Amino acid sequence: GSICLNSGDCRDIGGSNRNLLDFNDLHIDRQGRVYVAFADGCTDGCADNPNATAADSRDGRGAVYYLASGPSLYVADGELDPLY
Repeated sequence: GSICLNSGDCRDIGGSNRNLLDFNDLHIDRQGRVYVAFADGCTDGCADNPNATAADSRDGRGAVYYLASGPSLYVADGELDPLY
């Protein structure tokens, strides 16, 4: 969804609105496994359209990526056990 940056005036003037794609987070758990979360504001037709505008990117699809297996970010932990 749209995030207004103009106090009470929330018209989309000069890039004053940011979509949720501007918000990302990263977490490292106790085993050194990485989790990345983000919101995608430009999906489907917007993502395929090279002429998409800010008004086209108002979706709010959330996603989380994680390291399912592989080396831990902590050297002492070595290889992570697979999550599944």
